[in-house]
Amino acid sequence: MAASMARTYSRQRNAADKYADGQTPIRVSTLLDNEGGGHMLAESGGWTGELAIEKLHDVLRNAVSKYPDQPLFGVLDKTASQYSYSSFAEAYNRINRLMFAMKSQLGIKPGDKVGIFSKNCAEWQLVMLATNALGAIVVALYDNLPDEHIAFVANHSGVKVIFAGQSNFKKLGEVAESCENLECVVRLSAPPGSEESTAPLKMGSLNVLSMEQLEETCAKVTQEEVEKEIHAGSKEDLAQIMYTSGTTGDPKGAMITNGNMIAEIAGLAKFSSVARLNAGPGDISFSFLPLAHIFEQVVELAYMSVGCAIAFSSGNMKAFQKELALAAPTILPAVPRVLSRFESGVRAQVAKAGFVMKNVFEWALQKQLGYIKEGGTKNRSHLLDRFVFSSIKAKAMPRIRCFFSGAAPLPAETRSFLECVFISTVLEGFGATETTGGIAVTDPEYNVTGSVGYLLPVCEARLRDIPEMDYYGTDEPYPRGELLVRGSVITTGYYQDEKQTAENMTEDGFFCTGDVASFAENGVLRIVDRKKNITKLSHGDYVAIEKVENQYARSEYVGQLWVYGDSSRPHLIAVVVPSGQARKEIAGGDPEGFFLKEFASIHKQNNMQPAEKIPKLFVDMTEERDELGQVFTVENGCMTPSMKLKRPGLKKRYKEQIQALYAEKKEK
Repeated sequence: MAASMARTYSRQRNAADKYADGQTPIRVSTLLDNEGGGHMLAESGGWTGELAIEKLHDVLRNAVSKYPDQPLFGVLDKTASQYSYSSFAEAYNRINRLMFAMKSQLGIKPGDKVGIFSKNCAEWQLVMLATNALGAIVVALYDNLPDEHIAFVANHSGVKVIFAGQSNFKKLGEVAESCENLECVVRLSAPPGSEESTAPLKMGSLNVLSMEQLEETCAKVTQEEVEKEIHAGSKEDLAQIMYTSGTTGDPKGAMITNGNMIAEIAGLAKFSSVARLNAGPGDISFSFLPLAHIFEQVVELAYMSVGCAIAFSSGNMKAFQKELALAAPTILPAVPRVLSRFESGVRAQVAKAGFVMKNVFEWALQKQLGYIKEGGTKNRSHLLDRFVFSSIKAKAMPRIRCFFSGAAPLPAETRSFLECVFISTVLEGFGATETTGGIAVTDPEYNVTGSVGYLLPVCEARLRDIPEMDYYGTDEPYPRGELLVRGSVITTGYYQDEKQTAENMTEDGFFCTGDVASFAENGVLRIVDRKKNITKLSHGDYVAIEKVENQYARSEYVGQLWVYGDSSRPHLIAVVVPSGQARKEIAGGDPEGFFLKEFASIHKQNNMQPAEKIPKLFVDMTEERDELGQVFTVENGCMTPSMKLKRPGLKKRYKEQIQALYAEKKEK
């Protein structure tokens, strides 16, 4: 491995800033070993008593000991008019009985693979925790995976049983025969009287039963009998095989242990305590990001560990706003595209209120932004909150106090807007499936614009030189390079894939993220580029595609953007999906000319490199959009389930447009 010059930082604000020897990791925070997870939670207030913490089931068991009667899982009632909650104790008892039934009726034993193929719901978490109590391994399948990926994940992992949501039952039936190790399918509960609840429980030659039938088999079993069947487990045991989104080719199955997840929960709980968020009983988190993704899973488990409730979305995006209002969350894990829509929604409502109100709002917003920039959130004007922003918040999300953004970079403008208008904390996390979720989170009191915050006390980091991109540990004023991380949250490797494991893990245990990072003021982490999406153009220039996309996508006229480069060509091209506002402005006009002018202006304003210019593009004006107004979707193969661009799918979809753009004028 090439030597990497790096600086060493302490977690403290007044850190010494000195060069290391080039191989010494950047120790920004205390490294937790697998014994450290429980200790950290004890320190942060999430753990109580002398109960051992060896597996995820223990996380809930400890929470139940402290919050038995507090509400935990919230689901919509039959009329979808309100949320009803089961308590921590009720959920725990149901999980244990389900565990007993899975062992006695389905023959699940330690090490077996159990698939969950469903939208977010309380039963998703019940099945996951019951599986963990058995010592079996969860394999999460994204709700909107294409058929070929369902079969690939099922066969690659060797799932024995799949719990399928009502809306996925039919889809699973179409590929079940090709799932070689699958023995049984359990259909999760369907609303009484619905079409799904009366559909026949048949799937070829497979054993099929409903969740109700499975749970009924152990209805009369005593709690003492159930407790005897809980597997002891250990932190070293596999908890999940978490398949990555598969932006290029087949998904990879990251092996996540109990220890990985316990350490991540501990890190998040510790951060919550240090940042004075004080999450606990009375708080409600709204669950709509896919539980098949590590970010939502660990966030929910962390909130459960300190007594928070979880209200589950139905998964119907058309009912999203209604359900959000009914749930009235205080905490909202989300992704930037959703948070950006909150911003645009507020601006649209303000514009409808008239010229005077719009001007008052913009004046108040700029004033408040200035106060926060000068002295942090504590310096905000309470008068502006009372007379301007509180009324807006009351109409949208009256109880919200914290947004938690993950999965992609959140524009600084959107973060500042939400902080001001919703009088809330906005956190941004950075991590990956292989790091069991977040390894860094922005600090609300020391938030540096453009950063992803400080490392959580669960890992250590190293920067590695990237000569072909001109990133070095000797760069001034701060070192730059590929971010490598090691610690108690890092995957043990990819399931049955030694090649990928060797390519992505160093011999001394560091995971190579593929992100280009810099450690700036007092150890704050910045992600400045992406190594894996580098294109070399025919003239020899290297271009970071994601970096270019992020610059141009900041335009208010861009709904979605894909930038493409070919090593045999001298320039980039792009496919643009215009925003709703842009569609109105360019209707009947020249869409390509409009965006070429817009992008030329962005290129100049941001002092971008000549190779980052986009001289040709295609504007997709199709009317076929999803409920979020998007043309690039999971269903058409252009997005991953975690809402990242799926470049091979985009290249396939726009093959003719790519050929036409490059054929217009073939440069030498």
